[in-house]
Amino acid sequence: MGRLTWIALLLLAGCRYRPEPVLLRGDPNDLRALAGKWDGVYSGLESGRAGNITFEITANADSALGEVLLTIPGDWGPVFPVDLGAAHLEHARSAQTLNVQFVRIAGGQVRGTLEPYRAPDCSCVVHTVFTGSVVGDRILGSFVTILENGREQHGTWQLKRKKE
Repeated sequence: MGRLTWIALLLLAGCRYRPEPVLLRGDPNDLRALAGKWDGVYSGLESGRAGNITFEITANADSALGEVLLTIPGDWGPVFPVDLGAAHLEHARSAQTLNVQFVRIAGGQVRGTLEPYRAPDCSCVVHTVFTGSVVGDRILGSFVTILENGREQHGTWQLKRKKE
């Protein structure tokens, strides 16, 4: 795809961007504990993938907005979701932003998945599951990324609640 095509897609996305909320499941008290705007980072141990995470949860709600921007070290190139097209750009801020698809919280423990993406370092589609613990204004966790061949890659992530 040429540079002008990408620019056109990004401009179109700016006009049509409507983030899809992530469905939250859990006890109302646990859900309230997640209320707020969160920013953080993640780092893959074996893959070297790293990036930023943003998450926004409204108090007394059953949904949230969450997205991850992946970066790959070296000259591997950008990461793109499997479903890269107009539909993706309607719910994502950019072509490289991956949405959090499902979150569950119970007893201060969160669990969710990322939108599948094509990782350029393995030239394969990967699926990521994450877990974490809510500790005050921080969430600390780990993730497992499963490659097409079944091999697993691991990493850590953390979020901090923004001050109002």
